[in-house]
Amino acid sequence: MLIRILVFFGILLTILGLSQWWAYRTFTALFGHKRFFFWLTVGIVLITLSFFVFAQLRVKPTAWVMDFIYRLPTVYVATTLILSLLFPLYWLIGRAATLGAKGEQEELSRREFLYKAARISLVGLYAVALGDSILSAQRDRIRRYTVRLKDLPEELNGVTIAQLSDIHVGAYWGIERFEEVAEKLKTINHDFLVITGDLVDNSPDDAPVLTAGLNLLSAKQACIAVLGNHDHYAGASIVASAVRASHFTLLRNETLNAAYNGGTISFLGAEDPMGAIDKNDPTNESGLRQAMQSQQGFPVVLMHRPDQWEAVKKLQLPFALCGHTHAGQLAIPFTQITIANIVYKQTIGFYNEVLANGLTSTLFVHAGNGVAGVPVRVGCPPEISVFELRRA
Repeated sequence: MLIRILVFFGILLTILGLSQWWAYRTFTALFGHKRFFFWLTVGIVLITLSFFVFAQLRVKPTAWVMDFIYRLPTVYVATTLILSLLFPLYWLIGRAATLGAKGEQEELSRREFLYKAARISLVGLYAVALGDSILSAQRDRIRRYTVRLKDLPEELNGVTIAQLSDIHVGAYWGIERFEEVAEKLKTINHDFLVITGDLVDNSPDDAPVLTAGLNLLSAKQACIAVLGNHDHYAGASIVASAVRASHFTLLRNETLNAAYNGGTISFLGAEDPMGAIDKNDPTNESGLRQAMQSQQGFPVVLMHRPDQWEAVKKLQLPFALCGHTHAGQLAIPFTQITIANIVYKQTIGFYNEVLANGLTSTLFVHAGNGVAGVPVRVGCPPEISVFELRRA
């Protein structure tokens, strides 16, 4: 796992590095002044890296520093990353545009094309940055899924569960974002609301915002949450207290048995492996077993990481919800191919596996609502996932 994580960050940093090299070449091709744009690019990269370092050290800069010093460089890095992904397309179009040309004629045609592409890219850079601000209130789309489960009791047929995950309260998620999501939740008419970890980003100072924000979210029956790895970075006890200060039920290797339509649905909350009962248990199977001791109805597992599905399958449980991957924040749309596949087998959407007893275990990996690091999502927009459970 450690090697795969190192490979993931190696590839991610390489992509980011190449995108900044591309941006530098674009600006110098348009305006010259290579030395100025070199040091400008270096400065932006260093500011962005310092943001990551401060986040890991749990140092929270003042609001004006976040808004004017950090937000602009990280949005710049994000938009240049998006635009640099189009460079192979530029190259292919350029090759097609110069077919049949030879020698100096071909070189001049290609230079003219690349110059025009650079100008288009520069305009696109600012368009994307502006669009990020204008469309931010509409980022979380509502997606509905029907999940067919064998042995689902008739009483639970049609129960609805809304899922959020990885909201990362902090620099890019504040009370305004909670208000936006709360308004969208009001249109769903869901029975239960669950959040599968990473409630805060890194700082324990964001705990009061978390409490206030959670109190804005609602469901007809119950609101439930589990912790993720970032909650442990910020301080599990502090985040746990913030959740419990709201109307949410926090499950830490525990079960919530909820009555519904004459039946019972049991939400089994398995702690992130960082909070596992057995510290040598990478899937926290021990915590899931403990939660099962209080199970009284049809089980739905809430956990943070997709690799915890191994414990779910071993214990022959039918349905699990998780997050953690963010789909790598970079994915091929309408597929399950994401940059997070370097680390995890399951990174976004539904996965099914037939168990030894003939039953099927279903996993849903949420793409996440917030961001970690660079505020960019390509091909994997945040969503409010809504599941309607039906008998198979």
